[in-house]
Amino acid sequence: MVDSDEEVGCTVRKFLRRWTVEQVYCLTQAHERITSIHNLILAILDFDLPEAVSSCDFSEGAFGLAKRLRAERPNTPRIFFSARCSPNLINGAYIVDADYIVKENFALALSSLAERLACFERVGLWSLAPIAQNLRTAYGLSKREAEVAELLTAGLGPSHIAQRLGASRGTVKTYIERIHAKTGWRRCELSAAAGRIPRWLG
Repeated sequence: MVDSDEEVGCTVRKFLRRWTVEQVYCLTQAHERITSIHNLILAILDFDLPEAVSSCDFSEGAFGLAKRLRAERPNTPRIFFSARCSPNLINGAYIVDADYIVKENFALALSSLAERLACFERVGLWSLAPIAQNLRTAYGLSKREAEVAELLTAGLGPSHIAQRLGASRGTVKTYIERIHAKTGWRRCELSAAAGRIPRWLG
């Protein structure tokens, strides 16, 4: 995790005590450590570091680190968290395929995150098993739409979903449009819509 606050680090370690949590205190340290951590299963990045927020430039700061992680470690989920919830930060998280936590509900979100990590270890999918069925029941999604929705909550983009399902990227984008039309939720909000993850925004 990247955060300059040791108290926040202690809170994260408390909820994720099953796993080794390494805290670095600035983005420079994080960039240096990426290449040497071989078993990285999750990255938590703080938007509130002075160097982390770049007004509209989604290629620098925390966004830049998340983009690097996405390129070098595409299977590693990325979580952004912040004390505030601005459209700019939410859009940035969406652009770099990251989940988003608001610190207001940090403990609740970390508890859910621990559940997701445990599931991720078991099945290799960054989501919770009941999500697809919950979405089908709540929003009347087709079986295929629910599968795509679950893969979206797992952090996969359209290209990866198309590859996994043996469909074209265009077909997957059509499913995503239908999912949005039926649920009104964007990618990282689908988990909350499924009734399992509180305050995940995207």
